[in-house]
Amino acid sequence: MAAITLSLEVILHSIFKGKKMDLFPISLSFSPLLPPGLDPLEGKETPHRRRNLARKGRKAMEPISFVLLTGLMTVLAGEGETPRLLCPLLPPKIRVDGLVEAAEWERASAMSGLVRLGEERLEDGLTTFWVAADGEALYVAVRMPLPPKAKPKVGVTQHDGPVWEDDAVEVFIDPGRSQRNYFQFIGNSAGTKWESRGQDGSWDAPWDFRATVHEGRWEAELRLPFASLGVPPPQPGEVWGFNLCCDRQTPWRELLSWAPLQKGFHEPQRFGELVFERGASRVQLLLEGRPSGGRVRLTGRAFLETAPLQMRLTVQQEGRKVAESQAFTGPGQEAVVRWEGGLPKSPLAPGLYRVAFEVLTQEREPRLLTKVALPLRVEPPLVLTLHPFYLVAKRLQVDVAVKGVEVPLEELALRLEVRRAEDGKEVGEQGVERIPDTAQTTVEFDTTDWPAGRYVLVARA
Repeated sequence: MAAITLSLEVILHSIFKGKKMDLFPISLSFSPLLPPGLDPLEGKETPHRRRNLARKGRKAMEPISFVLLTGLMTVLAGEGETPRLLCPLLPPKIRVDGLVEAAEWERASAMSGLVRLGEERLEDGLTTFWVAADGEALYVAVRMPLPPKAKPKVGVTQHDGPVWEDDAVEVFIDPGRSQRNYFQFIGNSAGTKWESRGQDGSWDAPWDFRATVHEGRWEAELRLPFASLGVPPPQPGEVWGFNLCCDRQTPWRELLSWAPLQKGFHEPQRFGELVFERGASRVQLLLEGRPSGGRVRLTGRAFLETAPLQMRLTVQQEGRKVAESQAFTGPGQEAVVRWEGGLPKSPLAPGLYRVAFEVLTQEREPRLLTKVALPLRVEPPLVLTLHPFYLVAKRLQVDVAVKGVEVPLEELALRLEVRRAEDGKEVGEQGVERIPDTAQTTVEFDTTDWPAGRYVLVARA
């Protein structure tokens, strides 16, 4: 078998309604390799090749994948970083009814943004959660985004059923941060509950959970009594292990976590931390905007009645400081820091941005109350993955993923053209009239009649 050498130079262009969209043109050249085990001199099949081709469905050469990342913002919780959040000890004024009302939660601490399990990438939506405690229980509220006119998936209505197969929220508590003796609480939008001690699902205890569904979001509130955990109430300064996770099924499946987990939700050694503080105190870090389009607004607020505070927000791009904000306040005063990335006009340029946010007391021995490290990677808005199957299948597969285009998917159409580099003659064309709700699709080109040479792939939106 003769080897075919085909070089593709990929240049991305985009035109939408007569206006050019900045998709950061990228060039790529490659040559496909022979299938594993094929002797390039004699064309004989070796035992290694026979074993590979004997596998089910293995008829083409091993695909070579090239990913062109063109305004997705990815938030990576730095590996090894343990997030921490202040949890105020408040008088009991929270009513668990599934309605996250500002008047009830304004004195609680809050965080926005979860990352995908294992991928350490910011979710496409921005989940926000709140935490507070009193002398009897820990309170948690969660607001999870939904696509327009969508409803969360609900299929489980029986207690201790597999609620994680629905759109669901999960809270993990590790009293004293033992990294061994922890508890798991799960609820879906219908109010169905599951609880376990570690991974022992036979454990049961009373706790409260309510959820409500609204246009564009669903909300949940939890009350977790300390008596149900078999532990006394936390004392000021005490640190517990904590994590909040979401099983997202709508519009597609995502496993999301506040702490940077690796393989699954049951990794107590990687949980975040809650540090309990007496009296009026709170820290809130809220994200707004469209991170996937390179646009984000971050607002940090902190208040402590008993001690002065220092709050720091630092943004670096590949080791170069691009933004810094600090606030110093006395006892009983609110500290505020802000950062607007890619607002109000141009989105952030591609690159890696590391955001560090922390709140400390200004005392002789400062106490760390909150810490979050968020590396943000801004990438161009179109992702093309090329899978060449030239030798046997005679085709080129192009996986297309739309990440940060600032137009509705239903208004976006794509056209992919392959042209000969030397004279610009078109040898293949495929159109995508409508991008699926998953923002991903696949296009194939028949390469049977393509002679060896250099080609240009042009994507237009």
